[in-house]
Amino acid sequence: MLMKYFKKRCECMKAHKIFWLNLAAIIIISIVVSGGMFLAMKWEQIHLKDGLKKVLNTYPIKNLETLYEIDGHDNPYYKNNDQDTWYIESSYSVVGSDELLKEDRMLLKVDKNTHKITGEYDTTTNDRKNATDSTYKSYPVKVVNNKIVFTKDVKDPALKQKIENNQFLIQNGDLTSILNSNDLKVTHDPTTDYYNLSGKLSNDNPNVKQLKRRYNIPKNASTKVELKGMSDLKGNNHQDQKLYFYFSSPGKDQIIYKESLTYNKISEH
Repeated sequence: MLMKYFKKRCECMKAHKIFWLNLAAIIIISIVVSGGMFLAMKWEQIHLKDGLKKVLNTYPIKNLETLYEIDGHDNPYYKNNDQDTWYIESSYSVVGSDELLKEDRMLLKVDKNTHKITGEYDTTTNDRKNATDSTYKSYPVKVVNNKIVFTKDVKDPALKQKIENNQFLIQNGDLTSILNSNDLKVTHDPTTDYYNLSGKLSNDNPNVKQLKRRYNIPKNASTKVELKGMSDLKGNNHQDQKLYFYFSSPGKDQIIYKESLTYNKISEH
């Protein structure tokens, strides 16, 4: 009787031991797999950031007129003698809870065929209480010797100085510094070459500092960034790209700065 008891107890202890060993094995495997997945994801982010750095290293473009000699992404549907055009656009917007309150927008067309840069500077103001008080004004401009000049007379000296001194981040920004943030996520689709970067930037980022100084944005405003575009992430040439900065302060309207560089081939046929 006593022997049966000890035998049964030994079997139970053995079963418990096997159970705990199996459980420990499952936990270890889970940790190893999770750690491996984490490292793989981290390595992928490092790899994508390195590729995106090659793209952003093609900036700044100090002189916009050098775009006459720069090609965008290759397109097999167009011939080599097709006309090429770059479009550069920037906008500063103040957005309420559900409406656009104010926007200043610059659009330039860089014609590689005629070697001319023309465009317009638009201002839009919407009254929060009275829609009839909304205003829209447009000022035609051109670029001569890398300087923005008006094609028509502007009487407001402050506005004139503001527009003539306008510069894009692709001209004088430090775009690669965006990648220094630890709070970023980068995705890339190799089949379409579409990439997306999103995350937060600190107030020490030089691009954030420049925009806050330029537009008198509160220094303590938090900043989110988003970068979208098309590229093989090899830095072979300039690609279509859109850059967004979102500035938020408690109890205040959101401020959005957008900037884009897009390339369009216009067929001669």
